[in-house]
Amino acid sequence: MSAQLGERLRIERARLHESQEVIAARVQMTASALSAMECGKSVPRSDHLAALADVYGVTMDYLYGRTEERR
Repeated sequence: MSAQLGERLRIERARLHESQEVIAARVQMTASALSAMECGKSVPRSDHLAALADVYGVTMDYLYGRTEERR
């Protein structure tokens, strides 16, 4: 997994001032799964990545580092 994806997931969560527990609950995953994604230890399923992008108000391409445009 790209380190950039994990970093962007962490940055976007911090931008919303939310805990891993709150965001994880919103996208129906565990906080430990979100933590592993942010640390680059696991790859999110496509449905979780899409849900995270929606919660953060960004595109999946932005999260993957394919573009610098958030929307």
